[in-house]
Amino acid sequence: MAFRSFLVRIFTAPSYTSTVLIAISLLSSSNLLSQSQEHLLISQSIEVEDVELGGMSDDLLLSLEGAFRVRPNRRFIGMTWRLWAYKMIRPEALKKSLDRRSLKNKEPGGLRYGVRELFGEPPSFYDESELFRTSSKMTQILNQEGHLQAHIEVYPDSSHMSGWGAVFNVRLGERWTIDSISWNTKTSGLPLNAIKSSTLLQVGDPLSMNSLQQERNRISRLAGGLGYATFNEGFIKFSLDTIHRHAGVNIEVILRGQHIEGTATNIPHRSMKIGSILFDQSDMTRPLRSSLLQHLVTLEEGLGFDPAKFESSYRRLTMVSALKGVEIKKDFPINSGDELGTVDVTIEMHDSPRYNAALEFDMTRADTRYGPLGKFTWSDRNVSRRGDVIAITLSASIASTQPFSYSSSSIVPNSGEFGFLGSYRTIGLPPKRLGTLPKSTSPHTEWIIQAAKESRPEYTSSSFDYIHRIDWVENAARKSKINIDILHVSFVKLDISNEFEEWLDSEDDELLKQRFSDYALSGSRIGWTSLVGAEGSNVGLGIEWSGVMTKTFSPLLGLEVADDGGVLIGNVPIAKFARIDGAWVIKKDIRNRPDQTFAARLRFGSAFVGQGTEAIPYDKGFFGGGANGVRGWPVRDLGPGLYSKSDPIQGVLQGVGDIRLDASAELRIKWSPFTTVAMFTDLGNVWLHDTGGSNNVSLKSSSWESIAASAGLSLRLDFEFFLIRFDYALRMHDPTREKGERWVTEKWPDGAFHLGLGHPF
Repeated sequence: MAFRSFLVRIFTAPSYTSTVLIAISLLSSSNLLSQSQEHLLISQSIEVEDVELGGMSDDLLLSLEGAFRVRPNRRFIGMTWRLWAYKMIRPEALKKSLDRRSLKNKEPGGLRYGVRELFGEPPSFYDESELFRTSSKMTQILNQEGHLQAHIEVYPDSSHMSGWGAVFNVRLGERWTIDSISWNTKTSGLPLNAIKSSTLLQVGDPLSMNSLQQERNRISRLAGGLGYATFNEGFIKFSLDTIHRHAGVNIEVILRGQHIEGTATNIPHRSMKIGSILFDQSDMTRPLRSSLLQHLVTLEEGLGFDPAKFESSYRRLTMVSALKGVEIKKDFPINSGDELGTVDVTIEMHDSPRYNAALEFDMTRADTRYGPLGKFTWSDRNVSRRGDVIAITLSASIASTQPFSYSSSSIVPNSGEFGFLGSYRTIGLPPKRLGTLPKSTSPHTEWIIQAAKESRPEYTSSSFDYIHRIDWVENAARKSKINIDILHVSFVKLDISNEFEEWLDSEDDELLKQRFSDYALSGSRIGWTSLVGAEGSNVGLGIEWSGVMTKTFSPLLGLEVADDGGVLIGNVPIAKFARIDGAWVIKKDIRNRPDQTFAARLRFGSAFVGQGTEAIPYDKGFFGGGANGVRGWPVRDLGPGLYSKSDPIQGVLQGVGDIRLDASAELRIKWSPFTTVAMFTDLGNVWLHDTGGSNNVSLKSSSWESIAASAGLSLRLDFEFFLIRFDYALRMHDPTREKGERWVTEKWPDGAFHLGLGHPF
């Protein structure tokens, strides 16, 4: 709470301004570090002498840099803001402030504490003893990578005006290599050929402790996969012989057997099979069905011991909301002479309370509106002992949204929504039996009924949805998942205000009117998501459609067919369209530093209408600008194409298109556990499909001149359970302006400020 109070106070205008002024005044101060004769440590660098011996790899250089015990004060835009903040607060003033809080039984906090201790950073000095320890650690790292004769010296670089730099001079020496590899498995009981066939160690390779550790992990995993339950990394030893000749080492891989307590004897490990599997639900008030447990647990009686199956069984059981705790116990009974040992497994389960009620406060995360959202959810987490869940959610929100018929720069709450959602989710794909489904797919089925009423400045929307959804894991290693809405039936009714109806009439465009008319949906959706790489990159693709074959089945269903080929339910048309959207997100730590991350995203989408539907419903379109799009524009202020407020086009809705293409890139720098700063750039737009005219709102008619570009800065505050984002972006290329004024060099640019929750991607 103290840090939140600090943020509120420091980001108020007067406090923030005074803080900046004081920081700037320190730039010209010659007494930043008092009168101490100590030198600031402003840089650290590594020089390698004997490059002719092969030099140093980037990974090894990063390892050496990771050994730095003292780091220079961090800089942003070339300035040590954290050091300045630390020196702004006098220690005696901070002590008095903390003493007053202590007398009131308050935890440390307040403005001074926040500036000096949470954001500030004490000065880093050139310390010979610490730098010597750093050089010793670096020497140890080089020794572990085969540079057994490496030597490091550190000396100061006093050429800087504001302090000293530390230079580490590295003499690598010749890197030792592997001369020979021998295996000693006499007492282990492990099959030698199976163990050594996929070894990571090769004669001639450089000696590396990391490689030896990877080999140790490989052998341990392989032995476990072969059923040797009692074997682990502790039974593996590497003996290195370095005395035969210069720069060559002989390696003996020793795999030991089990030690019998009280004796000096080792006995071989034995390959194990799973004996009995007992499900202990004695502590549960409502036990789960055995068919469900058999599906969730990947262990099978009589098959070999496999640690991966123990891990997956535990993970799958803990994902069942009806279970609060799971413990898998192993027992090794005395063997009666069978060639294989036996592992008996007992799985103890403890249940969560069956009924649960939760009150949640969040923020509306839609592209076109934002504001506070409250939810109340009641759930039954074990309806029929299948791990199935019934949930009922009531929600209410207040939001700010930009009207269609007029523009407003005021960010005020002008919309409200009430919603009801009821869902039933179960494990499996009924009516198929669980036993017939592959365990690795983790299948689920869900039925959803949803109703909502939203009041906006120009209309009130009432909607009802029914969804039958299934999902399963396509590839567990990549967390690749497929979601299918087998049937999605929806009805949307719009009560338009008189003023908005007059505006629509003044536009005199039937396509625009259709975007804001009652409609029904009867269709399906297929979605696919998957991780790419090992650093959080991912791809996603979604395809949905409505109204397919409704005309064909209209006589059977008793539906009316209009003259234009559209199908009506009563007087409400069924929207016929197909829509595709996808995204590819890349995330990568810069130079393996988790506090600096590069992230990028490419998004694309397109929607097409079918016979009898002239325009895609408004909420199925794509929106230009906004906190999650091209951030130089407020939401729905960009596009379609070269559309401009100063030269409106009749029948075209600003910021709404049938095609979307945009790309974004961010450099995220973590300042503290609470604060992240990002520099970002976005480009893209939305367009309408080409209608044969030259109104510059289609991609074909507007060409690539309609691509918008913006760049900006972002401050993000991480409170663990949510992240607040403040983005400001300037327009680098503005297609909403006249030609000759679009580039930032041609006319002073406009920009946009955004408040968001979470990273944009």
